[in-house]
Amino acid sequence: MVAALARITGDGAEINSFVMSCRVIGRNVEYAMLAHIIDALRARGVRRLTAEYLRTPKNSVAQDFYLKAGFERRNESIFEIELNIP
Repeated sequence: MVAALARITGDGAEINSFVMSCRVIGRNVEYAMLAHIIDALRARGVRRLTAEYLRTPKNSVAQDFYLKAGFERRNESIFEIELNIP
């Protein structure tokens, strides 16, 4: 199971929640879901996507997810990627 929520504000969007079952982590389902989100946001004219990762004892396995997905770290918990709409 993978679920995500994103909020669009102008030409930017923010992933509010991105949750995964431990059974799918490492099977690239999380990257497929993120690609789907990005495609949907591009179709709506979104140019920049931000996400926040807050470390907890149960989610450390996902601590590098956004970096591996091409996001840049803006600070300790905020990550951002430009969506480069043609």
